[in-house]
Amino acid sequence: MIAAIGGVRKTAAALGIAPTTVQHWKSHNRVPAWRQNDLTAVYNHAVEKKEAA
Repeated sequence: MIAAIGGVRKTAAALGIAPTTVQHWKSHNRVPAWRQNDLTAVYNHAVEKKEAA
């Protein structure tokens, strides 16, 4: 998901959090349950944006 959004920095910017947090999720292959809905929403937006282009 993170790669599809555009990488660690773009994902972090979209969520309003530090890139190191997203990097931690990526390296541990785990996103906290309370952030999963937010990440899914950002992912869906990124996919829709790519499909529209």
